[in-house]
Amino acid sequence: MVYYDDLETCNPLGSRATKHKLGAFYYTLGNIEPMHRSSEKAIQLLCLCKTLNIKKYGIDAFHEKYFVLHTKDGYDQCCDQVLAFGEHFSKTYGINRRSILNESRFFHVVGRLPTDAMHDILEGVLHYEMKEMLKDFIKVHHMFTLEDLNSRIARFDFGYYNDKNKPSPITEQKLSLNDHSLKQHG
Repeated sequence: MVYYDDLETCNPLGSRATKHKLGAFYYTLGNIEPMHRSSEKAIQLLCLCKTLNIKKYGIDAFHEKYFVLHTKDGYDQCCDQVLAFGEHFSKTYGINRRSILNESRFFHVVGRLPTDAMHDILEGVLHYEMKEMLKDFIKVHHMFTLEDLNSRIARFDFGYYNDKNKPSPITEQKLSLNDHSLKQHG
């Protein structure tokens, strides 16, 4: 099973939020029990590419026949070429040098890099969860109103350094859309 998600490599709330956006393809094996399929150990990174290329060429251009499976031996060969021939191969393979992490007998960068909570949570599922939670609190359980929420956000002291990154007011229209995002910008 293959999954796709966008991630922002820079400040996702900044004015240039989509400039360095990447598309991430992940996979998991379909024969894993559903309750274990979404665990961190079962999901593997398949490919990273610029979102602009996905928009330009379409998602179908990213087919397995266009990719080479990375192995430990292949990684070592790429590192050798980077060391021997320099900048051209560094840009081609996206490798600057051998990773010191590979010196561990229990780890190799080709086999597994740790997940990134900023991209997986803060730019991923959190937007969806927050919007659904707010809709439930405001529209279903009437715990507070949208006006109350916006008023509290406006009055909250975010401190000197975060004053420019205050959340923008949430409109009724934005809360009602089914896009699963509040699209907050700092």
